[in-house]
Amino acid sequence: MIEPIWGSAVAFYLYLAGLSGGSFIFATLASDKNEVGWEVCGRMSSLIAPTALVVGAVLLILDLGQKHMFWHLLGHFNLDSPMSMGVWLLMVFGVISGVFILFWIPDEWRNRIPAIGKWRGWSNRLLRKRFGRMGLPFAVAVIIYSAVLLSVTAVPLWRNYMLPLVFFFSAIAMGLSVGLLLSILLPLKDYHRDFSRPLEFSHQVLLIIRVALLMSIIAFVVLAAGNLEGRSALGKLFSGWMGVLWWGGAIGMGVILPLFLGVSKKRWSNLRAGAIFAMVLIGGLVLRWVVVVAGQS
Repeated sequence: MIEPIWGSAVAFYLYLAGLSGGSFIFATLASDKNEVGWEVCGRMSSLIAPTALVVGAVLLILDLGQKHMFWHLLGHFNLDSPMSMGVWLLMVFGVISGVFILFWIPDEWRNRIPAIGKWRGWSNRLLRKRFGRMGLPFAVAVIIYSAVLLSVTAVPLWRNYMLPLVFFFSAIAMGLSVGLLLSILLPLKDYHRDFSRPLEFSHQVLLIIRVALLMSIIAFVVLAAGNLEGRSALGKLFSGWMGVLWWGGAIGMGVILPLFLGVSKKRWSNLRAGAIFAMVLIGGLVLRWVVVVAGQS
C-alpha cells in the first residue's frame, strides 16, 4: 500500500478553492439584479470568495513539506511549472475577489477605508457587473486548476480527463448553495420575503447542474475503468468504508438526494432549500476528500 502523499489538508484546499470560484461566479450573476434578496446573496457570496481562497491557501502552505517553496514559487513566474502558475493564479484571483467585495459592502463600511473607500465608482452597479465579468475567467481557472493539479500526476484515479469537469460542476453548485444558505440563515427578517427570486433561480439552475455533475461522474468512472490500474483504484473507491463515503456522501447526499428533492415544480420553501444547499456543500467536501484519499490507497 502506498503511503498517502497528500492528506486532508489538500482535500480541504480543493474544496475551498472550488467554493471560492463558485461563490465569485454566483456573486457576478447577482450583480445586475436590482432586488434586495439578490443583493444580500451577492454580498454574502462576494465575502465568501476571497475568505475561502485565503483559508485554502493557508492550508496548502501548512501542508507543504518545505514551506519556503511557496515563497520561492511566488518570486518566480515559470510557464513550464504547474505549481508556479497555480500560485500566481491564486494570488491574482485573490486580489480580484478582494477588490470585488468593495462593490458590495454598505457605504458606511466602505467609507471607513482610507484613501479608496470614498470613491463613487464602488456604488456603480454597471461597473460592479463589468468587474465581476472580468474576473469570471480567473474564477473558472481557479476551479479547474485544483483538479488539473491532480489529473497531471501519476496516480491512476486522478489521471482522468473528466476530473476537472467533475470539480467544475460541483464547484458551481457549491458556490450557488453557500451564498443562498448563509443569506437565508442571516437574522434579517426584512429580507425574508425577498428571497423568492434567488430561490426560484437556484431551483432551476441546480437541477441542470446536478444532472451535468452526475453525467460527468459517470464519464469519470467509465474512463477510469478503461485500464487495469484504473479499475483497481475504482475498487478501492467503491468498497469498504471508503465506498460508504462515496456512495452515501459524494453520490447520495451530494448528487442524487438534492436532484430528487429538486425535481418538484413547487416553489421552494426556505427550509427545503436550506436542506438541499447543505447537502450539496457536504457532498462536495466528501467528493474531494474521498478522491484524494482513495486515489493514494
